[in-house]
Amino acid sequence: MPKFTIEDYDKMMEGEIKRGNQIGLRGYNKHMWLPCEKCGKKRWVPLWSGEPRYHLCITCNNRDPAKIAKQSEVNTGSKHPHWKGGRIIGEGYVFIWLPKDDFFHSMCDYHNYVAEHRLVMARHIGRTLHTWEIVHHKHTKYPSGSVDDKQDNRIENLQLVTDERHNQITLLEKKIVKLESALDKQGQRITLLEADNVVLRRQLVSQYSEN
Repeated sequence: MPKFTIEDYDKMMEGEIKRGNQIGLRGYNKHMWLPCEKCGKKRWVPLWSGEPRYHLCITCNNRDPAKIAKQSEVNTGSKHPHWKGGRIIGEGYVFIWLPKDDFFHSMCDYHNYVAEHRLVMARHIGRTLHTWEIVHHKHTKYPSGSVDDKQDNRIENLQLVTDERHNQITLLEKKIVKLESALDKQGQRITLLEADNVVLRRQLVSQYSEN
């Protein structure tokens, strides 16, 4: 197989045609020595029906804005090969994919997803939410902290609060849970005491009956 030197390539005329095995490539397909239409760098271009198959070199082709835009369009949203409906679950919360031209897209992360509970609230009040605004789940149907409550994004289960207000609500909810737990324990203790009382009464009645 012939080996071409830099001098050999420099001597070649634009438009010169060689077969693959003549220029160090596999096969006998024809190639033409042509410059890139963008940067002017010369390289061997395979011919297709007698015409050059590519007009740009690999570097310029990868930087072509039209190609990048086309690839971005093809691999975005429902056109993506791994599209699953634009609804995913992360850490128990629901996230929704939004196109870049959506009014609420500024609330999205790098991957164009936004938490559904924030999106529901934003659409309800008709504006995007500030980063310091928090959408709190009110636990109207499911227990606090449960996965079901995190995914219950009905507007009646959501409350828009500031970070400070959210901390206050969280502290109050924790206190309520603690008090409910204490009451439950007290209730269990009362039940046990009542049961002991019934047993003692029966024992006393039994003793009096024997006497």
